[in-house]
Amino acid sequence: REVIRRLPTLQEATLRWLDQYEKGRFSVTIETDELAKQVERITVAIQRLAVGLVLLSIILGASFAMNAEGNFLGVPLASIGFILFIASLSFGSAMVWRLYRASESGD
Repeated sequence: REVIRRLPTLQEATLRWLDQYEKGRFSVTIETDELAKQVERITVAIQRLAVGLVLLSIILGASFAMNAEGNFLGVPLASIGFILFIASLSFGSAMVWRLYRASESGD
């Protein structure tokens, strides 16, 4: 039914294309509004994935570092691992906050 309903407009469009061809030009209009919205959504999803991977690596790295035995310059490696975890957690939190603020201002 849809094809039959659109058939006159398809015929009109074909005739317009032929007229343009005979005049030596052929113009096509492409609306990319919806495409731009989809690209923006994909960009946000990729940013969120990147932040998630960073936070995952922080958690895994901290668990390895806090279970390490030994000393480095007289400081236990577990303490150094914990300090690095806190610093990484702060950095990761800042990344999440920036991403959240960017998505809020974009909406």
